[in-house]
Amino acid sequence: MGEETFYSVASTSQHELRQEDAVITSLTFASNGQHLTTGLSNGHVLLWKVTDRALTLLHNYSTSLNRIHSIYIADIVAEGEAIQYMWITDGSIQIADLEAYVSNGEFDKVPLTHFGTELNVPITSIRGLTESNDEQYLALCGLDLACHMDMASGDAVSIGRVPGAFDAALLSVSQSTLMAVASPSALTIMRCDNDPQMAVLAEQHAPRADPFTALAVGNGVVLMGQNSGTLTLFSSKNAPVLVPVASVELESSILSIAVRSEQTREAGLYYPMLVAVVTEKSVSIYEDMQLHFVRQRHGNFGPVAAWSEDGTMLAYASKEGKLQITHFDRRDAE
Repeated sequence: MGEETFYSVASTSQHELRQEDAVITSLTFASNGQHLTTGLSNGHVLLWKVTDRALTLLHNYSTSLNRIHSIYIADIVAEGEAIQYMWITDGSIQIADLEAYVSNGEFDKVPLTHFGTELNVPITSIRGLTESNDEQYLALCGLDLACHMDMASGDAVSIGRVPGAFDAALLSVSQSTLMAVASPSALTIMRCDNDPQMAVLAEQHAPRADPFTALAVGNGVVLMGQNSGTLTLFSSKNAPVLVPVASVELESSILSIAVRSEQTREAGLYYPMLVAVVTEKSVSIYEDMQLHFVRQRHGNFGPVAAWSEDGTMLAYASKEGKLQITHFDRRDAE
C-alpha cells in the first residue's frame, strides 16, 4: 500500500481440522479475542484457543444438525474455557433447525421454549444470523423475511417481508435501530424500533443480470458483493440513505465479506478499517473507505471469513477443510 498503511501482515498459519469428511461452513471469534469457533459440514462445532499464533482445540461439540450454517457465540466461560451460550442454524427450511445451547458444566441443548416463545415467527429458512452492536439482539433472516429478535427471551421484536432475503444485519444510527437486508435483487433498509412490521425505508437495486451475493456491515458502512465480482461500499452514517463511496472488481463471484472496524487503541496504536473479500479463487484485503488494495491470497476458498475482535487476525478456510489465519502486527499511528 505504501506510507499510509498503519499495519503489517505478520504471517499466515494453516491448521488441519482432522475431521473426516468435514469442511468448515462457518467461523466466528469470541468477543474476548482468545477463542475461535468453527462450524463444520458434519454438524460439529469446534472451540479453539488462540495463543501466540497457534491454535489449540479445546472442545468438539456434537449437535443434532446435519451441518452448521451460522453461529452466534454469546460468551465464553473462563473456567474450563467452554462456550456458555450459542445459537446455531443449518440454513435449511425447518424452523426446528435453529437451536440454542447453554453450558451447565456440560454443553446441553436447550428447548426453544426456554426462550419464551418457541420462536413463534414465520421463518421458513434461515440464511443469516448476525449480531448487532447491542448484544441483546439478533438479526435473523429467512428466504422471505428478516427478524429482529430479543436474544434473552427469544421474542421477535419486529418482522419484515423481503422476498428472497439471504442475509441481514443490524445498523445503529443515532438513536434508531435499522436493519440491512440483502436479497439477490436489492439491499433493503428497514426500521426495527417500535415497529412490529418493519417498514421499508430505502432500497438499492442490483441489475437483474448481476444479483447481490454477499452482505457485510460495520464501521459506518454497508458492503455488498455481486455475482460478477463487483464489491460496492456504501456509507451508512446517514441511513436509511446509503451513499455509494467506492467499488472494486474482483475476478469471480463474491462469496462473503468481513469488515474490521477502524480503531485507535493502547497509546496511539491505530487500526484502519479493513475489508476482507472471499471468492472461490482468492481472499483479498482492502483498506479504508476508498477500498485501496492491500494484498491478495490465491487458493480454493470456501464462503467464510471472520476478523478477531482486536483486529489482529483474519480467519478463513479452504474448501479442503483447512483453517487459515492471517496475523496483523500493530503499528503506531503516524
